Amino acid sequence: MSAAQWRLLAGLASRSGADELRMTPWRGVVLPGFAPDDTRGALSELSDAGLVTTPDSPWLGVGACTGRPGCAKSLADVRAHATRMVAGTASGGDRQGAPDPLPVYVSGCERRCGHPGAAGWTRWRPATRAIGSPCAAARGETRRRRRTAWK
Repeated sequence: MSAAQWRLLAGLASRSGADELRMTPWRGVVLPGFAPDDTRGALSELSDAGLVTTPDSPWLGVGACTGRPGCAKSLADVRAHATRMVAGTASGGDRQGAPDPLPVYVSGCERRCGHPGAAGWTRWRPATRAIGSPCAAARGETRRRRRTAWK
């Protein structure tokens, strides 16, 4: 989340009169205290700032580690890869080698920090040799048998 998005959230919290933001375990934010008539305008502002505000957003099926430049072990800018995948999903265009279907978790290395660990998530990471090139994805991870997209 960018500093501008945080400032917007803080400003909306102040306008609502609740003066608080509640973070969820699912990387969501709750803005309590909005009157029903003010909700549509607030959601529009949040959406215009690039935040997810609808239940049909393809971003709800995407997770990612910190990636470059925030993590020294990451082999790629995973947020940029995730953004390209979501843009391709939303437009129906080229998905930049994204696995199909969502949900997908993008990792910058084999450690997969922050992976939800639930079955049914596709794990995806850029290839080690050519940063920016996709590698194969694995589906159907379970606790008993784990398949990975890296060796």
